[in-house]
Amino acid sequence: GALEVYSMRLIVHCRHMVSGGAYGDIIEASMGKIGRVAIEVSMITAQLGFVCSEFLYVGGNLHGFLKDLEYFQNRPGSLPTVTVLIALQILFALPTSWIRRPE
Repeated sequence: GALEVYSMRLIVHCRHMVSGGAYGDIIEASMGKIGRVAIEVSMITAQLGFVCSEFLYVGGNLHGFLKDLEYFQNRPGSLPTVTVLIALQILFALPTSWIRRPE
């Protein structure tokens, strides 16, 4: 709570001190190239973790929902696996992640 708000205020203050920019720009101004590389790797790792967790969560819940539908109960072997449902999510999410700015 309070620590998060304080940290965000510090980041905003630092951003104003270095004339704007992203996290990498702020860290590079304060710690150099090694700091920028460290924060970029950290951000990529965190984002990959969030995305993987979301795919697993949605795939598992969707599988449970589909399993309870009468359509799949009457057709044994037609229920897609969690792996297939995750792959379908990736097929949709990957191209949409390439959109830099919706215009």
